[in-house]
Amino acid sequence: MTQGPNCFKCQYFAISWQPSMPYACKLLGFKSKALPAIEVLRIDGRICQGFTAKLLKGAAKKLDLRV
Repeated sequence: MTQGPNCFKCQYFAISWQPSMPYACKLLGFKSKALPAIEVLRIDGRICQGFTAKLLKGAAKKLDLRV
């Protein structure tokens, strides 16, 4: 069994200030009681396709993106 993405490591994951819906997905634009990846799997039947890993602090500085 493959494991789905970890929302806490996704750049679109957010914690909301709404106690009844503490988790949010900025990409898909919703809040939920459960982690967004679990809600996507429950509703769509597939693992989250929008997962994008966060850049680690300092990683952006190490990348030289100058042209």
